[in-house]
Amino acid sequence: QILPRIHHARGAAMAMECEIDDSCSAAWEDVRDDNSDTTWCVVGYEGKTTLTMKAKGGGGRKGCLKSVKSMEGFGKEVLFLGFRLEAISDVGTTVSKRAKFVFVMFRAPEASAMIKAKAGRHCASLETIWVGHHIQFAIDDLSEISEAEVVRKL
Repeated sequence: QILPRIHHARGAAMAMECEIDDSCSAAWEDVRDDNSDTTWCVVGYEGKTTLTMKAKGGGGRKGCLKSVKSMEGFGKEVLFLGFRLEAISDVGTTVSKRAKFVFVMFRAPEASAMIKAKAGRHCASLETIWVGHHIQFAIDDLSEISEAEVVRKL
């Protein structure tokens, strides 16, 4: 007797995949563009598995955090943040300035455990689009990406 094959593992993996809207890659490219005034972007969920750009603007880390805190649903969603900052090395008579890029997965305190679990896998998918970041954080509180913490990790 031949039994039918059941692909549970593949089905489970496919349920975890997400769709990434083109606006996400466009926003990250804008952040990485040296000639752009955009220094941060925020990506979040539209539905359960689609990532889309929620906001972007200037002001680097501070501008990004201010925007996130003012978003409707703040504290209940998982968001992905990307921002640019300028690293300055002052060694002797040489001053060097260069752009650094930070990628953050923010698991809001009131987000459900299921959403937080799925977001970890979706974060890996977004990483394939948001290439070129220097450091990455997975945080539960925005205070975890203080200026001092970002500098320490760089």
